[in-house]
Amino acid sequence: FYLSLLTHDISNQLQVILTSTGLLDSGLPASYVDEARRDITEALERCNRLITKIKRAAKMRDLPIGNIDLTSVLKEKIKVVERVYEAKVHVENFERPIMVRANALLGELLWNLLENAARHNPKEDKHIWVKGFRKDEYFGISIEDNGPGIGDAKKAILFDKSRRSGGVGLTLVTHMARECGGWIEVHDRVEGNPSQGAKFVLYLPLAE
Repeated sequence: FYLSLLTHDISNQLQVILTSTGLLDSGLPASYVDEARRDITEALERCNRLITKIKRAAKMRDLPIGNIDLTSVLKEKIKVVERVYEAKVHVENFERPIMVRANALLGELLWNLLENAARHNPKEDKHIWVKGFRKDEYFGISIEDNGPGIGDAKKAILFDKSRRSGGVGLTLVTHMARECGGWIEVHDRVEGNPSQGAKFVLYLPLAE
């Protein structure tokens, strides 16, 4: 899985770099050359983020599943996303320890979802709402943002592995959630109005 993911997405970014490199000495106006340079830099940064995430996940994939305090891990990642992205995170229903079945992938999984909510939000005033709730034998963590949202057509194919329309990050977190015995859903933050932001919900099995 990890090799396939790495090969597919690195190949895409290398194509961007090769195409943009060809424009540098093409005699085009300076504005086009500057844009090509930016595209190269962004593609390299995406490659670096991708490799880092996959290396972390691959190292932890064989770790045993056990009882982990979700509250403690979540609050640690929230502090980082607030500092790195200057986002305001509002938290509900995590006043006490909540034990779930997971492994060391849990921190990486939560970080990916929180970072996704912040990094893809172009607004200066970034807000993220994190809410916890019980659903039968699972605990749900909803992560909502005030970003641009996800249209209904894209939501319908977001978890299609063959298309990877959600990008490598979502493909990776979906796989990590399954490794922990859970799953992920996507909704509108405001039902029926995608432009008001997205809501991702992670479900994890409660500790016995």
